[in-house]
Amino acid sequence: MTDMVLACERALGLALALNARLLEFQSRWGLCALCITRGEYQQALTHARLLHTFAQESRDATSLNLAHRMIALSAHFRGEFGLARQHAQMACDADRSIRQARGNQLQPDARLIAQAILARSLWISDDADHHAMAIAQQAVAEAEAGGHVLTICMVLFWVCPVAIWSGQWNTAGAWVTTMFRETQSRGLAYWHGWAQCYAFAVNLNASAQRDDMLERTAAIVADLDAPRREMMVTFDDRFLDADLVARAESGLGEWSAAEVGGSLAPAPRQAATCSKPVQCITEP
Repeated sequence: MTDMVLACERALGLALALNARLLEFQSRWGLCALCITRGEYQQALTHARLLHTFAQESRDATSLNLAHRMIALSAHFRGEFGLARQHAQMACDADRSIRQARGNQLQPDARLIAQAILARSLWISDDADHHAMAIAQQAVAEAEAGGHVLTICMVLFWVCPVAIWSGQWNTAGAWVTTMFRETQSRGLAYWHGWAQCYAFAVNLNASAQRDDMLERTAAIVADLDAPRREMMVTFDDRFLDADLVARAESGLGEWSAAEVGGSLAPAPRQAATCSKPVQCITEP
């Protein structure tokens, strides 16, 4: 991961020196995505805003859609859920020429990814009308019908937690099983790591030995990167550690700061309980 960051930083430096705007856009997109994976959410949002400026100036619809999604993604993890919803909704307005265009980096379905970001941001921030799960279910159904594996995995990355937090365990189990299977069979290691985190939450709900399961996995969870530990603490607050508290206090883990600070009630784990663990899924 460090090598990838250095490569993107070198590319960005060359782009700025040569005034190569397209290369700058591509380099900033890479840095924005990498910052998210490293838990550097403010830096990611800074890059995303610059992507947006470039896209507006270029008047290229595909670039603008990508910029909206990167702002939505970065703002979500910054805890700026209103901004995330705004840009996700803008990115949902994607016609067929944009949804899997060459300029759409990695070519997942642009509209479905935006819908998935919208669903998760909506659930956390303001879902009085209970629209988040409906949006999530639509995105998953369309992704599976389309058969594009990376789209399926990226949509599930966003919406599996929505089902888990909502206590819709049968839906969560089905989605996590799909994500686990697809990421494992296709060698998508980064997304597979997230599937393992979600699998833990589903299996924990179904376990009759909850405390034993937490004890067995505590050391494994402690070795995860910051973004995944931030997710795990939303599943069970006993995964809270000093580093997560420090990140929240310094403004680095804003999206889950409420759980870290204990100011929100935990997700309704008892609702719609799944009768058995998700098969073929291991602990993180």
